[in-house]
Amino acid sequence: MVEGSPRILVVDDDPRVRDLLTGILADEGLSVTAVADGTEATALLDTREFSLVIMDVRLGEGQDGREVIERARLTQPELKSLYISGGTAGLAYNPDLDGFISKPFRKREVIGCVWELHYREPRRRQTEADATDSD
Repeated sequence: MVEGSPRILVVDDDPRVRDLLTGILADEGLSVTAVADGTEATALLDTREFSLVIMDVRLGEGQDGREVIERARLTQPELKSLYISGGTAGLAYNPDLDGFISKPFRKREVIGCVWELHYREPRRRQTEADATDSD
């Protein structure tokens, strides 16, 4: 594992995509854990700290990856997210979106996004006081 590298959780219900992402990230020497659904992801995010989640937007059985991230940020507000999906519906103006990659994706695209998000300033939740300061 590369020292100071992101701790990544991959969440995708398609085992081929999950294995591909895990392999790409592991080949780069990154710390990666992979799960198949939102329930497993939530259980891990409740007990372990990750710096980045690579999340399929539409998980099987009607699960929405965005809801998993939203819940995780209640306890890990600096958690960054890289969404992956075959479509972009509903993502264009999402303020919680840190990054997005369309399927099919390229290895260099994944690696580039992961490192860009890793070095980006930590996300900061806007508080009520921040909202009134901008008026």
